[in-house]
Amino acid sequence: CGIIRPLARRILATADSDLGTTGQPKVMAKALFSVAAFGVAASLAQDIDEISNGLTTENDVNDVKLLSRDVCEIKIALTDPDRFVSNLPDYASATEVFVNGMTLDDANLQELAETDLTAEDLPSWSLFSDYYGSDAFIDDFVRPPLCQGLADEGYCAGQTDGSLEPASRNEYVLKTMQNWIPLTMSIADMERAISSLEDGNEDEARMSWDRAYAFYVGADPLTEDCSPYTTTFKRESNFDIRDGHNQDTIMEAFVDGASAIESGNVDELKEAYRLILGMHMVTYAQATTRYASFLDVLAEAQAPAFDQRAEGEIFYNLIAPYVRLVDPEGDEVVRAVYDDPNIAPEEGQGYYCQVETVMRCFVRSLSEYGVTEEDYGLFENAFEECDVSCSDNQMPIEF
Repeated sequence: CGIIRPLARRILATADSDLGTTGQPKVMAKALFSVAAFGVAASLAQDIDEISNGLTTENDVNDVKLLSRDVCEIKIALTDPDRFVSNLPDYASATEVFVNGMTLDDANLQELAETDLTAEDLPSWSLFSDYYGSDAFIDDFVRPPLCQGLADEGYCAGQTDGSLEPASRNEYVLKTMQNWIPLTMSIADMERAISSLEDGNEDEARMSWDRAYAFYVGADPLTEDCSPYTTTFKRESNFDIRDGHNQDTIMEAFVDGASAIESGNVDELKEAYRLILGMHMVTYAQATTRYASFLDVLAEAQAPAFDQRAEGEIFYNLIAPYVRLVDPEGDEVVRAVYDDPNIAPEEGQGYYCQVETVMRCFVRSLSEYGVTEEDYGLFENAFEECDVSCSDNQMPIEF
């Protein structure tokens, strides 16, 4: 169960719906979920996947890992035709799982989506809340597509209008659940671990570091596509990064970070954090570029791009604030490409090269994060060579 064989990696790399037809709860900033959740988590822990080269957590963080099973359930509700209601994805059931949870009694994804960590002064959180102009930026984004057309009450009160196609709604919802929520929480916990170690509290630092790892891998990373872990595998494969190099780098950095905490070495912990964060930026830069290439293909076919534009946008959301730090004009370029999924792509726009240029330059700015351009690779279906010219701007290690 702890080893991904080549066939499994190929399955993870291709099991996607890209061209289909269609932190912490507010009341508990430090302790992730209530004690009630731990008993349930313990009873479910026996079948949680263990990754052979991953981090052996020191703390019980199964409650965090098990949230990925709620993501899986939401994915089934939105993609399994047997669950459809009036030939549409079962958004009501997906919303129920999101708001109330399914796997654990006292933990749910919606609490994480609207968590406000402003008081903790975490660098990435502050950067994102400033960029999006909200302290609940994830919930603000996902609530309208999730609630469109549902009963105007409870969580969805005042959020039921909208004109998104099901394909766009699905991508906005699913990629938020699988990527934006857990990755945001993982980064916040890594930054919290650094702060705790700087204060000399190794136990708190290790708890936060273990949670960061749990948010990233989820409960079933070797068998289900419901956590950021599998997104890394799929995107690096799309860019001809073979043998799981980027994923292995992330796993090794999590292990190195735990060793740094054990030895009380803040500088080494920061180095592990920067490497993990840099690799995350690479993954979502790859994803942002990939979906732009589909727009050129669909434009030539005079076809809509409901899911491709939505998927490109949601993946870009995970790195946009970092991109704007080094390339504000590039940020505007990518935003314009993914502006509205209801607008069909136009021929001759060169969407792929527009986005590829910004993303490749962005990756080149990450040298202080241990990232090289080779980690980004080259998109496997690139049908043109882009003239890429970059500034010398570098991503600051403090922001």
